[in-house]
Amino acid sequence: MERYVFESNRLGFRELKKEDYKHIYEMNSDPEVMKYFPEPMTVEQSNEYISKIIDHQQSYGYSKFAVELKDSGEFIGIIGLVKITFDSDIRGEVEIGWRLLKKYWHKGYATEGAEATLKYGHNTLGIPKIYSFTAAINTPSEQVMKRIGMNFLSEFGYPNVSQDSILKKHVLYISEK
Repeated sequence: MERYVFESNRLGFRELKKEDYKHIYEMNSDPEVMKYFPEPMTVEQSNEYISKIIDHQQSYGYSKFAVELKDSGEFIGIIGLVKITFDSDIRGEVEIGWRLLKKYWHKGYATEGAEATLKYGHNTLGIPKIYSFTAAINTPSEQVMKRIGMNFLSEFGYPNVSQDSILKKHVLYISEK
């Protein structure tokens, strides 16, 4: 079994590797998983996504983690912390985000994993403010934000989608240590 950076009750969090490509592509190419994103990712986009995550890890010492079930070692998705890069008042701040393979939805893994990652960010990494945002129509993700104790800050227009997109309106949450 692989050594984890940190753990929760059922989940282990490890650095993402290029060898995780198959799982990441399976997740990112699933239209249901990507419902609240502009479109599912291609093979090339998934490879670029993994490279960005690995680069972020090397630059900052943290990133999005591969999440596994501790009892089986099964890859279930990614949860982690990254710098916010889009043009906004929170550019350069830290965001927590999650994405799981569909077969692992509705089992409490997103909430358990996000809660553990939030604690890791605040307590181990010493990050005082951690943000999370999603399309306003993505109520499942917003519910995770609420369940892990994040507080609603505002709504905003996400700059990386078109003005007429149903994904334009986003909600922003914060956790402060």
